[in-house]
Amino acid sequence: MRLTAPLVTLPFVLFTACGGGATPPEQLEAATATPALVQEEFTDLSAAGALQVSGEGQDLTLTVGEGEGALTVDVHSAGRTDLSALSGLSVTADLLVWGFESSRSLLLRDEAGGLLYALDAGWSLDAVNEALGAERLRWGDEVATDKDDTWTWSYTSLIVSTDDGELSLLPGDVANITLDGVPWRLAVVAAYAREVRPNAALPGCPVLDDVLSYELLRLETAGEDDVLIRPEGLDPASAGCL
Repeated sequence: MRLTAPLVTLPFVLFTACGGGATPPEQLEAATATPALVQEEFTDLSAAGALQVSGEGQDLTLTVGEGEGALTVDVHSAGRTDLSALSGLSVTADLLVWGFESSRSLLLRDEAGGLLYALDAGWSLDAVNEALGAERLRWGDEVATDKDDTWTWSYTSLIVSTDDGELSLLPGDVANITLDGVPWRLAVVAAYAREVRPNAALPGCPVLDDVLSYELLRLETAGEDDVLIRPEGLDPASAGCL
């Protein structure tokens, strides 16, 4: 895993491009949570009740509650998060919107209101930190830049403040961390900001938002660190339209 910590010096892996600059880290594909039936488009949705998890691999279906009040959510876990252990628990689910995106961020809380799982699709950092009860996650430093005809891209890390100090993680990194004595699995999906280049010819829908995306799962026991690679044929995560 590629990380840095304040008290322990560890190698921060960056690859060098031919021009002498850092090559942008590979982003994972989008982590998405999409309601199977949208009652109100572009509106936050919530439900409470027993959680049922079906599906396998990276594509799962989560159903919270029963009857007319049930909420069914299709999840693509770019971080390869295993949610099977949550099936059967009583939870509250919140689906958080951004702009005109069909996908949403997903927060699952236990009966006491404690966070169980967060899928931040890229724009829900404040909501996740609020659910954690402290500012545990934040944007990291710039690690590489890139540009095309329209945009200048600034690729960053994600910083997480753990019980053992701060870690700086890149997309694809999976870190098993401890927050207030509780083990968590954190998988970073994407981390970059964008600005329009001077005199750029903007496309018909010139909306590209900054993305800081990750998945965070509360564990019973600590797991193992890992590095994930985006599956072949899938585009990197993005928010907005071109």
